[in-house]
Amino acid sequence: MANRSLERAAVLMFHGLILDGTKAEVPVRQRKYWINARQFSRQLQEIAAAGYHVQSLDAFWHGANIEGASSGRSTVVTFDDGTASDYEIAFPRLLEAGAPASFFLNTANVGTPGYLTWSEAREMQKHGMTFYSHGHEHVYLTRLDAAALAFQLRRSRQMLEDNLGRPVDFFSPPFGDCNKRLLEASRAAGYKAVCTSRSLRARPGQPTVNRVAVYADSGPETIRRMITGNSWFYAGRLARAILIRVPKQIILTKEYAS
Repeated sequence: MANRSLERAAVLMFHGLILDGTKAEVPVRQRKYWINARQFSRQLQEIAAAGYHVQSLDAFWHGANIEGASSGRSTVVTFDDGTASDYEIAFPRLLEAGAPASFFLNTANVGTPGYLTWSEAREMQKHGMTFYSHGHEHVYLTRLDAAALAFQLRRSRQMLEDNLGRPVDFFSPPFGDCNKRLLEASRAAGYKAVCTSRSLRARPGQPTVNRVAVYADSGPETIRRMITGNSWFYAGRLARAILIRVPKQIILTKEYAS
């Protein structure tokens, strides 16, 4: 049982990493989410310099204490999509920093060009990385009927457990696309919590885990504001989310109506 009295922590949400000179290979609409490898290393260094420890998602959610870390001095690193850069770029840098991370995979993509393979995931897991569900396919799950939604949630969880041999307790919806029906379906599929894209700090043991996105322009100072809970930073992120929510919903409605 999680200790619900623990302070909130920032659960950081990353996507792909890139090396110098490869930005042109990333689709334009995704570039704000892809971070330079050197910048990622500096961000990990900033977490340590601020006196914070990186904790696994599972340990955080269950309220486990980190040896040598005081209350409220931890953060969590997560990655969505399961791209090849998770293994090629993020993994060695996480090992160097002594930082565990959790990776949310679309199981339909595992082993396809540009994505992780099962053997890579197993190697990462041996070194303290954990893997959870991002759905079977990278689709808008709230637009699916009940049967299709259940398939996406259950198929992904089963494949992850069959291939990696560990329980899959957490789920992250593609595009941050989440509603009450999805939360209920995820519980029915056996997940303990859904990791959202709400830019707020998270509390252990809750059915939803807030995560704050790290963007390409998120420098070390931005990371420090994220992990320390800077009120101005989170107020700005909340205002931005409100401003883009309605236009985004209009666009999605048009896409699915066509």
